[in-house]
Parts: sequence; C-alpha cells; structure tokens
Amino acid sequence: MNHHPLFTLSWHRYLNLLFLLLSVGFLTGGSVTFIAANWDYFSDLTKIYGLQTVFAFSVILGSYFFMRESRRLEQEKLKSLSVSFFFIAAILIGATLALVGQTYQTGADTWELFAVWSLCQLPWLLLLPNVASALLLIVTTNLTLYLLNVDGFYEHATVYGVVLNAIGLLLSEIFISQLHDQRWRVLPKILVVFLLLHLFGSHFVGEYYDLIFPFELYPFHSFLLIALPAAALFYFYQRYRFDFVNLITTTTAIIVAFGLLLFNRIDSLDIALLNGLLIFALTVGAIIRLYQLYKAHYPERKNLPWALSFLLILAILTGILTALVWLVLALNLSEPENALPGLSVVVLG
Repeated sequence: MNHHPLFTLSWHRYLNLLFLLLSVGFLTGGSVTFIAANWDYFSDLTKIYGLQTVFAFSVILGSYFFMRESRRLEQEKLKSLSVSFFFIAAILIGATLALVGQTYQTGADTWELFAVWSLCQLPWLLLLPNVASALLLIVTTNLTLYLLNVDGFYEHATVYGVVLNAIGLLLSEIFISQLHDQRWRVLPKILVVFLLLHLFGSHFVGEYYDLIFPFELYPFHSFLLIALPAAALFYFYQRYRFDFVNLITTTTAIIVAFGLLLFNRIDSLDIALLNGLLIFALTVGAIIRLYQLYKAHYPERKNLPWALSFLLILAILTGILTALVWLVLALNLSEPENALPGLSVVVLG
C-alpha cells in the first residue's frame, strides 16, 4: 500500500525533491545547449572533449558521493547525490553519441542512437539501481522501438515493445525495493502505459495477422489482443498489489478497445447512437465500481481520487458526442446550413 503519495509530502521534502530534479535537469540541459548554442565557434575536438570532460566530472563526483553516502546511510536507503550525478552521466552518454554522429556524419539511423544509448545505461542501472535511471532506460528503449517502427526497418517492433515492457513490468514489481520505488510506484505505472500503448499500436497493424485471422474476425481479435492483457493487469493490481492509477489505466484501455470494436463498422447514425450510449453506460459503471474499490481500500479518505478524472472526462466526452448524434436525429438536419446554428446554441446551453 502506498503510504507516501507524492502530493502529500511535507513542504521541505517537496522543495528538496523539486530543486534536486530542477538542478539535474538544468545541468544536463545546459551542458547540451551550451555546445549547441556555440556550435560554430567550437572545433570538433572541443565539442567532444568538452562534453566528455563533463561526463568524467559527473562520474568522479558520483563515485565520491557514493562512497560517502554508503558510510552514512543504510544499504536500503536511496543515495540521492550519487544517483543524481550518475543519472547526469547517463544523459551525457546519449548526448556524446549524438554529438559524435552529428560531427562525423556516421550515417547511423536515429533508432540506432537510442538503441546504443539504452545498452550503455544497463551497467549504471545494475551497479546502482534507482527509479530515475530505470525510468530513463524505459523511455529510451521505447523511443528506439518507436523510431524503428516509423523508419520501417522492422514491422514487428510493436510486438517487441509489448514483450520488453511486459518483462520490464515484471522486473519492476520483483525488484521494487531495490529500485527504491516502493513508495510512489512510478515504474509500474509508466510501464503499464507503455505496454498498453504498444498493444494499441498492434491494433493498427492488422495486415500482419491476416494469415491467422480472417479479415472479418480481425476487429474482435484486435479487441481481445488489448482487452485480455488489460483485464489480467486489472485483476493483478486489484487482488495482489493494489494500485489505483493502474486500475484506471487498464479500465480506460478496455473501454477504448471496446469502443474501437463497436465503431469499426458504422452503417447509420442510429447504430452510432446506440454504441455511444453503451460506451457511456459502461464508463459510468466503471467509475462507480472503481470508486467502490477505492473506498474499500482507503476507507479513511473522503475526497474523490484525482485519477478518476480521466474516466470522468471520457464519460463527459462520450455523453456530449452521443447527445449531438441524438440531436442530429431528433432535429432531422436535412439542411445543415439552417439547422446547425440552432444546434450550436443548444450545445452551448
């Protein structure tokens, strides 16, 4: 159970976290933009060696603070300063690779840069496991798969995305304490989002499954491809490791996948109206059920959980669009140029 949500920290701990993140972001961003802003004034060797000097300086400081914090802190405590400098070093690895490729025009594709950068992060993550380095690795790996798919080099990049994110999700749950993510559980939330995004990506590559499923069965197969893993994740995070944000995410994925199935082939506005009403009812029922689970797990909390706002927005949008379709049918808009102004006034009201 999460006893330390991010938005209930004391003000001094919140400021410490905020300024630590800002300092790391400004230092890494400043190192890269400084070279970019003076690109025409620096020689090639000055750019490369200058960035490598900052990298070596970060590694030295990270090693120094690691030895110092190892003597002062318990083994299971997060060593913030050493993690910060090693995280900066991991960022600078990618900046150095990009700088070398840009300077010498190596001809490498963008996805290759992110792939090599991801591989270079693994030793840092194994030596000093932490949530920041793991999050950086997750982002660069998914960017690699996205760019690989966009460039058209490998048609099954989404399948690899599902597999890698599923493995990452499993590892993040097993080593949650070693990664120092047991309080806020950032990594499982991010990995569930990426896993579902890759599943939705596979929804739009149906031509790869035509050899197994007939075309007329593909929409239902695509729905199952998304809904079944999302339902399994929902069961796990409800039964074994309660995570309300992940429950919201998986529920939203199931509703959206069901909507894609219903609206795959629309023959008339009447069917669209019925489908919209069905999705609206399903969303409202999901909100009620999730709120019951939240109250059963956190009986002391009285406020509506903020994560439910995603489903509330989905329900509102679905309700508005369904109402618009109903108004189109009710008003019989055979002459849109005359009826649309009145419809606009109704919608505004």
